[in-house]
Order: sequence, then structure tokens, then C-alpha cells
Amino acid sequence: MTTQIENEIIKIINGVEQGNANAGQAYIALKKLSELIDDSMKQIKPEAHIAFSRFNEKNFYAFGAKIQMKNEASRWKYKGCTLVEETEKKLKLYQELSQKAAETNDEIYDSSGIRIEPAVKIPGGETFSISFK
Repeated sequence: MTTQIENEIIKIINGVEQGNANAGQAYIALKKLSELIDDSMKQIKPEAHIAFSRFNEKNFYAFGAKIQMKNEASRWKYKGCTLVEETEKKLKLYQELSQKAAETNDEIYDSSGIRIEPAVKIPGGETFSISFK
């Protein structure tokens, strides 16, 4: 099943590497394929989980791959935790003040007289994005 898809991907890559294909056009073709694969995997994931559960093992090999059945990480919700929500607001305020201190080279102090240290801005690299209608 994957052999046909893999062969097409290899053809695209080889075309670019050998100078026979436009790298931008190839990238867009692979991006479309990537999105199709991601959407397809999301669609069949529940059925795949059922199929893998039938092996009754936590770790096993099947279909040329090692499969590990595991629990997802738990998450915490802090909505309604007043102290956490207030602390997050204060953190956001201090981050904004720290950015302002860096941008203006001014010494900034909070309402308690504590000097706000300037943040260090790390510039982002140039990249691009692709979207499909």
C-alpha cells in the first residue's frame, strides 16, 4: 500500500535534486500530500485504535511497525482558580512591561518600586507559509 505513495514522493524529491523539477512546485505538491495524509490519519485513527486494541498487548509489532498502546497525558484546567488566573494576568503585565523596557531603553518600575528588567528579543528567521483554498 505505501510503496506507491513512497515511490511518488521519491520521484518528486529526485526531480528536484536532479534539477528536473521546480523546488517550489514540488514543495507545494508535497504539502498538499502531507495535509491529505494528516486528514486521512485523523479520520481513521479511532478505527485504527480499535484494531490495535484487539492485539491485547501494550507493545507489539504488526504491519512492519512497532506499536505502543499508551495513555495520553492528563491535563489541568485552571479556570475558576482565582489565584492562578490573577497570577497569569500579573505575568502578562510584567512581560509587557519587560518588552517595553527593552524597546524604549527606559528604566521601568512597577507599582511596588521594583525595577522591571528588559526582555531580550530573539529575532525570527524568514520562512513561508502555504495554504489551499
